[in-house]
Amino acid sequence: MNKYYSIVLWFEYYEIEGFNNGIREILFGSFEWSDCQYEKEWEADSWKEEGYRKIRIVSRLTSERPDPEVYGKYRQDSCGDPPCKSVSYERIQS
Repeated sequence: MNKYYSIVLWFEYYEIEGFNNGIREILFGSFEWSDCQYEKEWEADSWKEEGYRKIRIVSRLTSERPDPEVYGKYRQDSCGDPPCKSVSYERIQS
């Protein structure tokens, strides 16, 4: 039996999370940390007025590629910036 694998590129995705009445909500997200930092600086006061607490930037890995219309074509074609954090091989059932 042949074993087949697919290559999966993992990208870091940043999100601004906040808690409202103990419930975690994502307030903003981007493949660019600087986008989240900018958004947090400008919106933190209004989010706090809306009742959000523990507002912070977190990250997670995703296999979803950055949209080239938003982040530029070079990001679609390479493990460039935002950096591809890791590569994994997933076995394909045959």
